[in-house]
Amino acid sequence: MSSVRTKEDFDKFFVENNGDPWGYQTKYVKERLDKSIKFIQKSVSREYTGVIIEFGSYEGSFTTRLIANFPSSTIVAVDISEVAHSQNLAKNGISKNVTFFCEDMLKFDFRTHLNKSESIFLLLECLYYLSDSEREKMVQTIHENAVSNKTLFISSPMVGGKYFSEKDLISLLEKYNYKKTDFAILNSKVYRFSLLNQIVSIMGQYSKLIRKKYANQIIFKFEKK
Repeated sequence: MSSVRTKEDFDKFFVENNGDPWGYQTKYVKERLDKSIKFIQKSVSREYTGVIIEFGSYEGSFTTRLIANFPSSTIVAVDISEVAHSQNLAKNGISKNVTFFCEDMLKFDFRTHLNKSESIFLLLECLYYLSDSEREKMVQTIHENAVSNKTLFISSPMVGGKYFSEKDLISLLEKYNYKKTDFAILNSKVYRFSLLNQIVSIMGQYSKLIRKKYANQIIFKFEKK
């Protein structure tokens, strides 16, 4: 994903794709976002009062879901794109428990914004835009500066190459004392065929090969050891 990395790259990408380059208004993506929030709800209660930091908040569709499902939390929505930042503000700016930042995730001031509060980090469909060294730097920075953080949620295609391989992602997180404790397939490549989609979801829980070949997006929960 190195062709789109800087603020200028993302702003241009938004403009060239009518403000919705990833199809967030499509049924396919909405289902993925709904499954993502349900996965997070398995281990984060509605009464959670800590901080939820959403990196790559894009145009605010997932921020909206966080507001609705975790009303007692403090939500921090971060995106590098001015266009995405403005769209999120327009969509969710009325909410009192959200703070918006338009900046590179690598430049986020963890210590100032967290104030030692319990924190959960969401890196959903965004960490793979960084280079390999930047990915590690991001995880290392969270590990060193967000001392109260116990949980990370990360989603991505797991096909290797410009994205991640499952093995490499897990190895990177383990290097900084985060252990994979749960995961779910969010979308499959055969989602239009309901029976095949169900088979992929079931078999993919047990087979890395099936996940790599047929899963489009996977979400992982990592917990600090």
